[in-house]
Amino acid sequence: MQVAISPDGRTALVATTDGLIRVWDLTTWREIGRLEGHAGPPTGIEFTPDGARAVSVSVDGSLIVWNVAERQALQRLSGHGEGLWSLAVSPDGRTVLADSGDSSMILFDLETGQELRSFLRHDPPADPGSSGMAFLPDGRSAISCEQDGFLIEWNLETGQELHRLGKHASLRTRIVISPDGRTALTSGMDGSLMLWDLKAGELVRRSAGHGVMMDIALSPDGRSVLAGSSDATIFRWRLDNPSLTELREWVQANRYVRQ
Repeated sequence: MQVAISPDGRTALVATTDGLIRVWDLTTWREIGRLEGHAGPPTGIEFTPDGARAVSVSVDGSLIVWNVAERQALQRLSGHGEGLWSLAVSPDGRTVLADSGDSSMILFDLETGQELRSFLRHDPPADPGSSGMAFLPDGRSAISCEQDGFLIEWNLETGQELHRLGKHASLRTRIVISPDGRTALTSGMDGSLMLWDLKAGELVRRSAGHGVMMDIALSPDGRSVLAGSSDATIFRWRLDNPSLTELREWVQANRYVRQ
């Protein structure tokens, strides 16, 4: 299941295995419409920054740009026989990066539907494709999560691999980048969350032991993250160091008292 929340927090898109994308009003918690057009299960969905459009990709190899309010497809791109497995919308909402099962990533123009360029991996893993991707705030580079566990930064103008970070013990599931572009948070099938310093290329912090991390979302201020796990729990992880007062308040609120 893939989920996206609009920038204003009022609408959610829920993509399910039947190929449908359900539109939910988050103020009433009711389904208010459906987006129909994929012939297979959607593998990624994301709103554009203005919230008026959404982009989805599917195992059927199609990429669809939607007018969410009108429940209509504005652009439909197809022909990727190996399927499309994840996507990321640029910060300015003009382009989208999609991952193909043929070991390439493809950059599309959202207004024209034109394929701008593709990036073929030089040493693709045996099971090709990435498990998540995200633009950096400048929109000129992006980071992909590879199925072999590595994190790779790409120059989107040249298609060049800039550098790679590693490594989860198994497949990564999601990546989010802080608003200032200095850090990235990744989750994995090994149940870990990893915080990376992108400039230094180093692992800053690691949290583990929560089952498979299915999805993660960064707070607007970049100070905390919500993570959903396969063990049916959702938890909040603090990314910055709390003050002594905050630590004391947390201990007092969460301490265990034996009866």
